[in-house]
Amino acid sequence: MSVNETSILIVEDDLEILSILKNIFTKHFNIIHTATNGNSAQEIVRKSNPDLVLTDIQMPELNGIEFITQLRAEGKNTPVVIMSSGKERSDLMKAIKLGVLDFVEKPFKRADIEQAVHRVLEMTVRSNDLTNLIFIFGLESKEVKQQKKLIGLLQAISAQTNL
Repeated sequence: MSVNETSILIVEDDLEILSILKNIFTKHFNIIHTATNGNSAQEIVRKSNPDLVLTDIQMPELNGIEFITQLRAEGKNTPVVIMSSGKERSDLMKAIKLGVLDFVEKPFKRADIEQAVHRVLEMTVRSNDLTNLIFIFGLESKEVKQQKKLIGLLQAISAQTNL
């Protein structure tokens, strides 16, 4: 996957918040999908397979927890960040059990939501060895740099032993 192909799905029923989130992540992702409920989001995931999902919990038709449950039931391990007013403590616990990697409490600050998404992308890089995802934020931690050096070293050693 190249940086030109990175995508996010933002699921939020409040159109004003959805617009704000889309504007925030325009500089980080080349493809931004949006949905106002879990049903629409499910269709987008099936067609587009985004690199990351940012979803609200409380939504009409199919809420965030139900959406994530269906996502996992279909075998999708897409990284997920949830947004919550903090009042849905039982939903937060369910989300954790479903493998949600981070959450942001509403109302959120721009820096908080960007940091949450960055943390999840960094975890994804580490767990899947997809080091190019980190470049969408133009940041690179010391650990990622070290990991890339080690991978390069292992590749060089492997190439020499195959001569």
